[in-house]
Formats: sequence, C-alpha cells, structure tokens
Amino acid sequence: MKRLPPTSVQANHAVSDPTNGLTDDSAWRLVRPFQRVGRAREVHFTAAEVMRLLDACEDMSFRDLLTAGFLTGGRYGELAACQVRHFDAEGETLYVPHGKTGARIVILQPEAVAFFSRLVDGRVKDAPLLPRANGGAWGASHQVRPMKRVLLSAKLDPSGTFYALRHSYISRAIEVVVPLNVVAENCGTSVRMIEKTYAKVLAAKQREFIANGAPRLFGP
Repeated sequence: MKRLPPTSVQANHAVSDPTNGLTDDSAWRLVRPFQRVGRAREVHFTAAEVMRLLDACEDMSFRDLLTAGFLTGGRYGELAACQVRHFDAEGETLYVPHGKTGARIVILQPEAVAFFSRLVDGRVKDAPLLPRANGGAWGASHQVRPMKRVLLSAKLDPSGTFYALRHSYISRAIEVVVPLNVVAENCGTSVRMIEKTYAKVLAAKQREFIANGAPRLFGP
C-alpha cells in the first residue's frame, strides 16, 4: 500500500514530539504539497446574477458596495479604504491607495463613472467613498454576514463571497477579449495569476479567439 506524505499538521506534531528525536523541521522541507488540495472553489456571477444580488439588498449602502465590486474588480479592503477624493470623474479613474500589490489607478468604464459620480455628489473629499449606512467606513469582516443574507435571498451559490465579484469582473472581461495585461494592471494582479486562476474561462473562449482573430486569406 502506497504511503501518503504527511500533512502539515502531522509534520508539526512529529517535530514537536520529543520521542521522535527530531531537532528541527528540515526533514519536512522537501515534502511536496498535493496540488490544488484545499483550494476554495472560485464562484463568479453573470451580470444578470449580480442584478439579482443587488435586488436582494435591503441595505442600499451594501448594494453600493457590491456594485462597486462588480464594476471595478476591486478587493473588499481596497474599496473600503477609498475616499471621495480618490475618484476622478474627469479622468474616469479610481485611485486605490491601499491595494494588495500597492497603490494603483483603476480605469473605469462609463457606467462605473456615472455610478461613482452619483456617490460623491456634494460630499466632502475625505469621507469614505462607499460608506456604511451609519456614514462610517466598512471594516474587517463587516461584509460577511450581509453577503450571506443576500446570496440566500437571491438564491445564488451560498459559498460565494464578496471576492466572487472580483472573479466575475475578471471572467466577464476575459469573455469580451479585454487583453489580459490590461485586466491584470487594472485589478492589481499578474497575467500569470489570471492565466492560472481563470484557466477554465480562457479555455472556453480559446476557439472563439482563434475563429475571430486568427489571420485569414480569403475574406472575413
């Protein structure tokens, strides 16, 4: 019978048990982890499903937060940290001051520009761009419970999280053939990570890309 490599819990226990005679964890550093084990399933929504999600929101401030997530692909913490002054209506951009990979400028499409223009109208520059109902900023994990409620109400995948809106943004952008480097820069990630994470979406569009974009000799 083939023996399986130890899990991290088993390895840690073995090292900490003095009866094993191990003085450090060097023996386990060559152990290779199982591929994709424990990786969360990546949930993403169509535009129609996002509308169902928004319609299920009784809290308009949370609805705005969800809308921003889908229209920008921004992470929850990134959007929560944005202030009114970070939106540039004339430049049609959103400055993300505290991105996971550093500060960045997100290019906005016209619908997103109109959405944020409505949000900032008449408000002070240092106010949260996406405030909670009480006017304060969204904090760590504040989105978890309301997200579960709206997913249940909208009858969408209950394993979804706010991050699913980012998955949705990137997946939909890939489907309409936005260049991966543009998507990556706008979302604060790498082309390699997109290729790895969204392999299924890319594979599903591969034939269409070739059919529509490969060189031709005899007409369209």
